[in-house]
Amino acid sequence: MAAPSNPASGRQLRFGRRNLLLLGAGAGALVAGYAWLKAGGITGAAALLVAGYCVLIPLGISVSNDE
Repeated sequence: MAAPSNPASGRQLRFGRRNLLLLGAGAGALVAGYAWLKAGGITGAAALLVAGYCVLIPLGISVSNDE
């Protein structure tokens, strides 16, 4: 039995509309969070950064495109 030359063959990242929306929202949250942090806000900026890095971007990567 021959092993496939590429063990990840058959696996592809297919980003659909939902993935792109979540990734865009995550990027927007990061930009807004850093802008707010630069303006002197601490608590709200931290909440936006956590939401972007820990919630929205991972969801955008992991959400299935089975629509």
